[in-house]
Amino acid sequence: MKTRPVVLVLVAGALLLIVSPLLSPLPRVDAQGVSNQVIVNYLTRMGVTWRASTTATDVWIVTKTTGLKRAEKVEIVITNLPKDDLVTLRAYPLIGGKYLAFAAAGDRPGLAKAMLEKNATAFGAYYIDEDGDVGFRYVFTTESGLGYEAFRVAVTELLRIADDPIVALYNRYR
Repeated sequence: MKTRPVVLVLVAGALLLIVSPLLSPLPRVDAQGVSNQVIVNYLTRMGVTWRASTTATDVWIVTKTTGLKRAEKVEIVITNLPKDDLVTLRAYPLIGGKYLAFAAAGDRPGLAKAMLEKNATAFGAYYIDEDGDVGFRYVFTTESGLGYEAFRVAVTELLRIADDPIVALYNRYR
């Protein structure tokens, strides 16, 4: 009879060891992330025209004005969010010195629907920012760092997408 309480205590202890990790939240592992210097080094290595933001230490603007098909200028805003383990790239075409304003589109519902449909197969996302400008974005998670080739391809593709597909799409709903 004395072995039964001991067995019950051992079984309860084993269950507690198995179940307690499942019930408690996992502690956040310190992520590798990416430093601002890594992004600066990548932009310099790529040979693109870029400048640091004058208002934020973790924001850079890449600008392209030559070799474009439809836009006069394309800007990519790169933001490092180390606390969130993210690097965001937001690309905007400019025509007539202005961003493409969603409010200026003649068929806003048609444009919004077309953007959502394209997002189903896009490598990033068509979107409308807080100022109402139409753009294209891509987001890197940086828990494992950020490789140069992945960064280079994303910047190159965003410059291309902002120049041609975004402007063409916008013009269809103007």
